[in-house]
Amino acid sequence: MRAVSRFEKYLERLKYFWRHVKFLMQFYADRPFLKWKFFHKRKDIKDHAPSPVKGLKEALRKRATVVSMDEFKTRKPCLQCHQTLSKVRYSMDTKLSKRKKRNGVMLARNRAEVEFEEKKCHAVMRCDHDDCGARCWDRDVNAGINMLELLKSEVLGCGHMEPFRRS
Repeated sequence: MRAVSRFEKYLERLKYFWRHVKFLMQFYADRPFLKWKFFHKRKDIKDHAPSPVKGLKEALRKRATVVSMDEFKTRKPCLQCHQTLSKVRYSMDTKLSKRKKRNGVMLARNRAEVEFEEKKCHAVMRCDHDDCGARCWDRDVNAGINMLELLKSEVLGCGHMEPFRRS
């Protein structure tokens, strides 16, 4: 009797997985550029149910190719030359004097009074290497492109690329 109930429970879980895996696979087929990130069990959060990561991975493996990837150092290196990226800096007028009107005629602004302040743009990243000059909008886009390059090198059998290795 006990073996039958365990088998029924197993079948229920299997049906549950396939119902959700079919949705995920269709979602992924419609958006092939997305990456799947399976989160580790959250041990520190009280009364939080652990996610069924292992079972979901196994269910996905039956129908699709699942590749585990080390995301170490994928956000910082440039997508072209693998040098470090830094935030874009730009100059901005901080004190721009108002135009003065004298005898009904607009006078030109005095450019000597204008002060420039250097500001950082957090979303746009640029390569520090002089020959490259690549710019990337957002670190996540850069990380996605770098992960795709890592996947290509792994599939071609070249191994893990040097800029992304742990030291």
